[in-house]
Amino acid sequence: MERLWQAAWKEIRRSRGEAIQAGVQAQEIIAEELLETLIKFIPIIREKSSTDKSFILTIPDRYELHGTVMFFKVVSIEAGFRIPETDLKMIRELDEIDQWRD
Repeated sequence: MERLWQAAWKEIRRSRGEAIQAGVQAQEIIAEELLETLIKFIPIIREKSSTDKSFILTIPDRYELHGTVMFFKVVSIEAGFRIPETDLKMIRELDEIDQWRD
């Protein structure tokens, strides 16, 4: 027979797993909505990205997903890195990125 504390820990593990899965799904939905919204702003993004600078795009409140999106100029692209997927969207210093070099 399972003890009460064992049953409690089992329930905690189960509910944490469900919460994590729900969070992952919510982030996927938000990323998809953001992409769909940004597509509507392609002419503005093209215009602003033609400079050598980074820029901020403000998505007005009338859109379901609104706020600000920061765009940074890509300096270069290099092959030969194995970065964890969770770190792909993070902005890092170059010396920190070297840890993932093949």
